[in-house]
Amino acid sequence: MQVGAVLLAAVGVAILTISGGEFPLISITLATSFTIYGVIRKQVVVGAMPGLFVETLVLFPVAAVLLGMMIGSGTSPFSAENPTMVGLLLLGCPLTVLPLLFFSFAARRLRLSTIGFLQFIGPTGQFLVGYYYGEVLTVPHLICFGFIWTAVALFIFDALWSGKRTPVPIQEL
Repeated sequence: MQVGAVLLAAVGVAILTISGGEFPLISITLATSFTIYGVIRKQVVVGAMPGLFVETLVLFPVAAVLLGMMIGSGTSPFSAENPTMVGLLLLGCPLTVLPLLFFSFAARRLRLSTIGFLQFIGPTGQFLVGYYYGEVLTVPHLICFGFIWTAVALFIFDALWSGKRTPVPIQEL
């Protein structure tokens, strides 16, 4: 059933991609990179906090160079002229770290297939927010989300069904 769920989700994404007329490179890259990240976090035997610390150390030089380039070109969002933006950017740090920390804890305890399907929570929330604020809802969007939500329902059903079918060991007499 899980393979069927993945295929249904893929069909939904393919329909939206074809109707959009261009390949969603950024979306696919983000999904692929987060999948790779999830696999690595699942396989590397390191605690959530130390792992997040190492990730931060690895990414810090890249972030520092990019920030330096922005400061040099005068496009840095960190400036005395806009203290509200500076405050929001600094608030973004804990708001980014906490979900990553929780993900690190969960990645060690859940199956990768479960983690993958939990990734549909974000897009579904974005869909609901967009719909609430009047985002245009096209037929391809409805078809895509229909396939994806059906896939999620199939996955959940399979997970619940598999849990009920777990054999109970028979005690030897």
